[in-house]
Parts: sequence; structure tokens; C-alpha cells
Amino acid sequence: MGGSLLKRVLLFACDLASVALAALLALLLRDNFETAPEQIWAFLPYIATTVAVAAVAFVIMGLNRGVWRLSVMSDYLRIVGAAILTVSIAMALGFLTNRLQNVSRALPIIELVLIIFALVGLRVFARLLFAWKNRPRVSAAAVPDFSRETDTVLIVGINRLTNLYVRSIDDLGGGMMRIAGILSSQRSYQGRSIGPHKVLGQPGEASDVIKQLGVHGVFVSRLVVMVSPEELSATDRQKLEQAAAKHDVPLQYFAEMLGFTPATPRETAAPDTGSTVKTAENRDTLWRHANRPYWMFKRVIDFALASVLLLVLAPVFALVALVVAFDVGLPIIFW
Repeated sequence: MGGSLLKRVLLFACDLASVALAALLALLLRDNFETAPEQIWAFLPYIATTVAVAAVAFVIMGLNRGVWRLSVMSDYLRIVGAAILTVSIAMALGFLTNRLQNVSRALPIIELVLIIFALVGLRVFARLLFAWKNRPRVSAAAVPDFSRETDTVLIVGINRLTNLYVRSIDDLGGGMMRIAGILSSQRSYQGRSIGPHKVLGQPGEASDVIKQLGVHGVFVSRLVVMVSPEELSATDRQKLEQAAAKHDVPLQYFAEMLGFTPATPRETAAPDTGSTVKTAENRDTLWRHANRPYWMFKRVIDFALASVLLLVLAPVFALVALVVAFDVGLPIIFW
């Protein structure tokens, strides 16, 4: 636990250091690397302000919770939003304190581009490095045996065993055992991948995932659950058992396969007894979803991004209005 926390702190510090370096590099690029030392010293308060704002904005946008080696497009979009929020607030604070005395008008734009490039680049590099370290290695045992049918596995759950199981199949499967995909109940893993294998959905969606894979010519022969039965909700266990029965595929718990746990209780997931309970559960779920802090922060980002785009595109709007006035006359706004 301590090692994991220390690693997260170091990665967060690396993000903040990247912001500081991006601001400094923006100053150097703006002056064509002919910046005087006095200008750099005068620019330091703006850098400190930007880093302080970034420390808050990155936490709000959840950048400190992301897994670099599993980053996907949604993470990169959050980086763009956090960078825009950081630069906008830093500019506002700088204007209120000294009216951006030592900051040229083009510098924040250069800084914004560099921050996005640095943060996205770090995560892409970590993802590529992780994929390279976990690339399938060809061995004598990996030579396909065409006398057997291909065993296609749909994995349920993500933990350390999942990574080990995936690497074992990639290294020793012999081409006759492959992974169709992974299901995970953790929302943060949706749309991501473990090595070359994508997270296709949640355990409760197993039946739909198996059906969709079949449409693409991938026929699942086994469901292998990497987590213990207790870590799955009763609904997820019930859905998995229904999917296994519907598509006639065995449902296996990895811990049971290794002999570490007793047989899985199959009757722990009792069906719902009334629509009233379902309605109440759905109402509570919708209420929790609607009141997530994410929506408030999304509103702030939408407003900030829309404001920036309005400022950037204002000359284009003015030019279009001028063309309309010359072509068809006034008024230039039609309702």
C-alpha cells in the first residue's frame, strides 16, 4: 500500500514538473531562446501560479487516478480539459495580480500546447513500454498444434492474476488458446486494454458480449473468472451463470481451478421478487449518477472551453458577418 501511494505521488509530481517545464519552454520559444535571465526570474511567479493551479485542476479532473500504462483516449481528453482549465485560471490570476505584466499574449497558447504534448506523451510512452514488455514471446511451446480446436477464453475480472494469466496464454498458448476479451466491473477500466486484449464490458453484460463476438466470428468456449465469487455482486454472478447456460459454455473460477476455494455456491443469487424493488434500485442508481461531482466539473470545463473557442473564433464570426452584410445587406442575423 505504501509503495503504491509513493508511486502515485511521484507520478503526480512528474505531471506538475512537466507543467513547470512546459511554461518555461514556452517562454524560451516565444523569445527564440534569447531570453535574458532577468526575464526568467520575473516569469517565475507565473510558473509557480500555473503549477499551483495545475495541482488542483489535475485532482479535479482525475489525472492523479489514471493508470499511465492503461491510458486511452478518454484520459487524453481529460488532460486537454485539465490543461485548458489550468492555463485559463493561471491567466486570470496573473491578470488580477499584475495584469500579466511579464506574460506575452501568445505565451499561454504555446504553454497550453506544450502541457498537452508533455502529459499525453508521457502516458503514451508508458503504454508503449508496457505493451513492449508484455509482448508475446515465441517459444517452442507456442508452435500451433492443428490437431486440436482453438480454446477461446472470455476473462472476467482484472487483478494481478489476470495479467499473469494473459501473459501465460500469450506465451504458452501455442496458437490453440486465445483470449476473446476481458470483462470488468470497474468503470475505470472500461474501454481500456490489458496488453492487446480489450475490456469489452462488465460481467453483467457477458451474454451480450458473447453474442457480439459471435457476430464477428469469435466463438467463446469458456468463461474464466479471475476474482473470487465473493468479489462479484449477486446480480453479476447470476448474469454470468445465465450467460453460460444460454450459450452453453462452462463457467470456471480460476481460484477453484487451482484448488484454493471450495465449490462456488450457485444459489446465492436469488432472483428479484418484485418490480417495486427494481424501481427503487433504479431510482437510487439514477440519483447517485446524476449527483456525481463529475457533472459539475464537466459543466465548468464546457463553459471554459466554449469561452476560449468564442474568443478564438470571434474574428471568423466578424468576417462572416461582414461578407453577409456586403452580399445580402442588413440585418446579418436571421431568426
